Amino acid sequence: MTCKPIATVVYHVQPFMLVGLGVLFFAERLSAAKVGWLLLAFAGLMLIVSAKGSGQATGADYVLGVCLALASAFFYAVAAAITQRLT
Repeated sequence: MTCKPIATVVYHVQPFMLVGLGVLFFAERLSAAKVGWLLLAFAGLMLIVSAKGSGQATGADYVLGVCLALASAFFYAVAAAITQRLT
């Protein structure tokens, strides 16, 4: 996988973060169906990304890119959780 598909996959852990925030802060229930659909969607994303080809990416820029994608996903999940609770 090259950097761009890795960043796409890392960024798309955001739904898992959003569900986790809902469970932690808003007392939402985590059902097996919800987890199953999340995993199925993530598996589909992995299939799409892996079909684009493979390459190797390494180095400090690679790690920084993954960290930035994770941070972006986290803050998007936080923003979505906050707007969900606005009246």
